[in-house]
Amino acid sequence: MELYEKIKKFWQEAGLKEVDKDGLKSTARDPYMQQLNEYFIGNYLDSNDQVLDVGCGDGSSTDFFSQRVNEITGIDYSQSLIERALQRSICNGNFIQGDVLELDKVFEPNSFDRVISIRCLINLPDAKMQYRALENLFYVLKPGGLLLFSEGYKHGWDGINIHRQRNGLSVMNVVEYNLFFDNLDLEGFFQSRGEVIEFVGFGEYIYGSRVIHPLLTNGNVQHDSHINRVFAELQIKNAFSLNFSECSYAGVYVVKKDA
Repeated sequence: MELYEKIKKFWQEAGLKEVDKDGLKSTARDPYMQQLNEYFIGNYLDSNDQVLDVGCGDGSSTDFFSQRVNEITGIDYSQSLIERALQRSICNGNFIQGDVLELDKVFEPNSFDRVISIRCLINLPDAKMQYRALENLFYVLKPGGLLLFSEGYKHGWDGINIHRQRNGLSVMNVVEYNLFFDNLDLEGFFQSRGEVIEFVGFGEYIYGSRVIHPLLTNGNVQHDSHINRVFAELQIKNAFSLNFSECSYAGVYVVKKDA
């Protein structure tokens, strides 16, 4: 738990500033990847939905989703980020401080039509905690409801690093407090709780932003550059393409909970 407390402290301190030293939001340092998450998750939301956004951060994505649903609740363990989120005054939304590991103590079972998780569980320090959190996501999700899950995946991380090495680029190292999911283990868990309806991978965007971008700029990569914007637009246009699927260390799982 010592590492978990260290991670919590990091996000509490991150929430005290609107942007980091590079002018990027700490909760979404790659803004175009976040936009991809919002775009594809938004396609699975309905105007009648009651939605939970787990690990909502400063609420920017929650605000985006609120325009597509009946009611939305954002939850995050960082008080500083929740305070930023509350400043948004979303008319059909609310924000509360809480831990994904204790969702079953905060909400009744089968409370939400949709549960969203974007790069939240990746910050849990071990697999046991991650899968405990996943159990909680399904606990609060209604039977027949959708889990919209975008975290970090080991298969794609290994894949993009192979491409980088082939092109003379260095291997990307995993951030200290990130733990990627093994795709096979994750999908096995999903299948024990419901049906995987879709996986929308971001392989084209990742290849473009993590290989072509540094090659074009001699390693001077900026996450908010127009180069990444172009690759994000291409990813949307080629949503279900299998090109560079082996690089999809990010992407959205759509899982329907058993009735």
